[in-house]
Amino acid sequence: MSSLIGVAHKLEHHPELHFNFKFVWLEGVMDARVGFVDEFPDWNNVDKWQEGRLFGDKVEYRWQRGNGNTLHAVIILDEGSLPPDFEGLPIEQEGDVAHLMLWGKWINPSLDNKSNPNAEALFYSPDLPQIMKYPISMILQPEDSTPRLTIKRYRHKIAGEFVRCTEFKMESERKSEADYDADQPI
Repeated sequence: MSSLIGVAHKLEHHPELHFNFKFVWLEGVMDARVGFVDEFPDWNNVDKWQEGRLFGDKVEYRWQRGNGNTLHAVIILDEGSLPPDFEGLPIEQEGDVAHLMLWGKWINPSLDNKSNPNAEALFYSPDLPQIMKYPISMILQPEDSTPRLTIKRYRHKIAGEFVRCTEFKMESERKSEADYDADQPI
């Protein structure tokens, strides 16, 4: 399947986006957040969020504010067309989806009800100074599950490799026996 990557330089504001974005990843001064797009109506405030990504199953839009307060923006599409002001290149998806582990262990309310009284997707790691809240359902998750960011990889012969985020999910740390080569030790 052929996909597109589009790049726009020195935008004065975010373009009009008519895509189905489900998730957001925002970065600002001493702050970073992930969640559902509708939880962050201020995602487009570039004074607060100098970098970020909006993403879903078929598309990702990412930006970074540069010198002169202009935006450098990238869109990776599996289907659809690029907004005006974006120069496009065809790219090919490479391999299956991958799952990147995220920081933290779930704050289990049965063990720590004070820290997570509503049994939300709250995660803690002693390496980070705050509790992370991921947009993941905690209903019926295996006990050894960890939070993951699902990505797809793309390649262009000249421009190189690109990675696009698609979703957040919980996944078991144990593989099924079918996932292991019979000759490899478990």
